[in-house]
Amino acid sequence: MIHLRYLSYVIGILVLILSGTMIIPMGLELCFAGNEWVTFLLSALTGGVIGLVLILSSKPSGPITLNIQEIFLLTTVTWISLCLVGSLPFLFSQNLSISFMDAFFESTSGLTTTGATILTNLDQASHGILLWRALLQSIGGIGIILMALTIFPFLRIGGMQLFHSEFSDRSEKILPRVSQISSAIFSIYFLLTIICALCLALAGMPLFDAICHALSTLSTGGFSTHDVSLAAYDGNSLIQLVLCVFMLIGGSTLILFVRFGHGESHILWQDSQIRFYVLIIALLILSLCLWQFFTHSTFYSEDTLGWGFLVISLVTTTGFTLGDYSHFATFPAVLIFFMLLLEAALALQVVGSKFLDSRSFI
Repeated sequence: MIHLRYLSYVIGILVLILSGTMIIPMGLELCFAGNEWVTFLLSALTGGVIGLVLILSSKPSGPITLNIQEIFLLTTVTWISLCLVGSLPFLFSQNLSISFMDAFFESTSGLTTTGATILTNLDQASHGILLWRALLQSIGGIGIILMALTIFPFLRIGGMQLFHSEFSDRSEKILPRVSQISSAIFSIYFLLTIICALCLALAGMPLFDAICHALSTLSTGGFSTHDVSLAAYDGNSLIQLVLCVFMLIGGSTLILFVRFGHGESHILWQDSQIRFYVLIIALLILSLCLWQFFTHSTFYSEDTLGWGFLVISLVTTTGFTLGDYSHFATFPAVLIFFMLLLEAALALQVVGSKFLDSRSFI
């Protein structure tokens, strides 16, 4: 028997948390004297009321115990619920004027860190909407993990099983309690995002853009504040270099950085996944540089950085662009197609491993 009451209670908590984050872009709109603060206030109140109703109407009288079928159902319903609530600012926006399906698509793309967008004229969009898109990606990049490792143990649901189904790392626990592990992961994620934003600002990116791009980079989501993505910064090599570094970090597993921070100084290179990850990227960049040299008789550092940015952006599924890929020659276009297939294969491998892990919990 599936306990829908338990599921509603957990979903209500998550909806309330997501609604609370809408205060951030609302405050930004007030600071910039924008007119979208009403949009975020209305969205936060709507989501907050829904969350409170679910919590108060479903609050259990005792400990919550969920079986594996209920956990799978909870995960599915949670994604749908949060995407619906996340779409409210787009739907209520006074400036966007988009349909419910478009708003739901944008929210889903953000929370799943897919990075596809239906919005145009981003350069004229309000600061609140642009920040909300970036926040959705940041929440999607780390929030679901924290839900599994923080809220589930709080509700007396097995945290370490979910930990091993989320991460490919199979080593012993680096910290004694799951709550400590989740705090460490969040701290690393938050710290890396701040460092990325500061580096982008120092490299010449406006502070607001730096914050939004940092949120999108560490989550490997790829939402930009401009329609032309990174091409808006006129080939700034420092910005590209900073993004390459943090896209590489975002595409790896954060638990390795937690272990690195706890004294395992050689863990990043000792991990076989990281070595394979770096090797594949290096080979792809080398292939494009050699093609550039033999077909155009040039081998400039700017070209090398550009190819590196392209490869890292695609392999990590971030999706930042420096130009129109449709204008590429045959070999780069074929290699891009190969990289997309590689991404799909890696994603299927991750899903398959999680499914096999989950079967052992039944």
